[in-house]
Amino acid sequence: MLKNLTPRQPIHSVEIDPDDHSQTYFALCYVPPLSQTNNIVPNSQNSMSICILWYATLNRANLENRNHEITTLSTTIPNATHYFLFSDCLSAIGNDEPTLLNNLTPKPTWIFNANSVHKQSNFPLINYLTNLSGGGYISREKIMTLDNTSDIVQWIDRPQTRYLNMNIINDVNVYDIYPSHSITLTPNTERFIFVGKKSSSTSANIAVIFIISNQIHRKELKIDKVDSTSENYGLLRRLYAKQMLSELSAFPEKNKKRILDIGLKYSLVSDFTSILVLETLQ
Repeated sequence: MLKNLTPRQPIHSVEIDPDDHSQTYFALCYVPPLSQTNNIVPNSQNSMSICILWYATLNRANLENRNHEITTLSTTIPNATHYFLFSDCLSAIGNDEPTLLNNLTPKPTWIFNANSVHKQSNFPLINYLTNLSGGGYISREKIMTLDNTSDIVQWIDRPQTRYLNMNIINDVNVYDIYPSHSITLTPNTERFIFVGKKSSSTSANIAVIFIISNQIHRKELKIDKVDSTSENYGLLRRLYAKQMLSELSAFPEKNKKRILDIGLKYSLVSDFTSILVLETLQ
């Protein structure tokens, strides 16, 4: 359904909500004209002032000390332009309160993780912090590839391509959209997927806004009203639920009830659910 997509040619699909026929699920798939990796020029005009948050400095036995350090970052080091956090985002900043961790998001937060791929990391929280702050994630493999400080700084200082927000052009109720906040797009990525709900009786005209090479890119499109005669396979509602779960999973304990409810409603496996497979032996 979301295949054979070329830049500047968005496609979308809608399906009726089986529980409420007055609303539909929709999914938009779009490949914005991203800058090619080889053509990206670093932002070398401005110097960088880096605040380094080492795993050991935040991994205190006293949770109150850890929270105090995060809360007072902006006043303790007011001139920092970037935060470099060396962590797997598990125990070091394992706080389940978004308002506290939002102290890391006013400045681009770059998370360095030297763990091997098979070791556990809290990727939903990593994505939350890097997307909101405009930073990024550098894995062990990337660290090994960029084997000197200069290469890493140039990688970090390149202009990013970001999805900013969505605007509703006509007076149609479009809601519960995901991603619900700005996110960074990977260079040369294949597609950007945007999901949500809207009224089933009318079409919706929306504008999806990106920033590409430090310039605003606005793409307007029309999401048709649902065709009541079309087959409903339930694919979009599950895609919608997966996008919602990926955001809620950044703070699993805080969102535990919602995660459980979504898993049960949409038949999805989450951190708090499991799947039971029954077999009949012949």
